This record gives sequence, C-alpha cells and structure tokens, in this order.
Amino acid sequence: MTVDRIDSDFIYTIFEGVGSNTCSGDSGGPLFVQEAGTWVIAGVTSGGDTADCLSGSNDFANLRHAEIMGHVLGLVPAAEQR
Repeated sequence: MTVDRIDSDFIYTIFEGVGSNTCSGDSGGPLFVQEAGTWVIAGVTSGGDTADCLSGSNDFANLRHAEIMGHVLGLVPAAEQR
C-alpha cells in the first residue's frame, strides 16, 4: 500500500500488491505508519473503491484533523497522542 495523497480530512492510498486490500467490514480499523522508528496510527479505515478487496484506492480518516481526533479521544480517552 502506498500513500497517494493527503488532505486535512483523509489519507488516500493505493494498493496494487498481491494479497488483500481493505474490504467491507474493515471500517474503523487502523492505518499504521512508521514515525521515527515507531509504529503509530495515522488514520482510520473509512472506505475504498473496489468490491473484490484485491486492489484499488482507499480512504482513511486523517487523525491529524482535530475534529476526527477529538471524536476518537471521546471514545477512547486514554489513547496516547504524539
């Protein structure tokens, strides 16, 4: 999976590999990235553009967006922010 572009609301990725892409039911799952050698959650699975779950583009809610992060912290107040 590679990052295609990022805006204030979403992180957009493209998956062209072998195996499985995000799929129906994955919404709410994490998008992990490495920052300074540490794995962190950068986004939350929101949607994609294919039904076969094998390739395509995906949208992840960008946790750097204050409203989105505020919602997450409202659900999981003990989550650690960096």
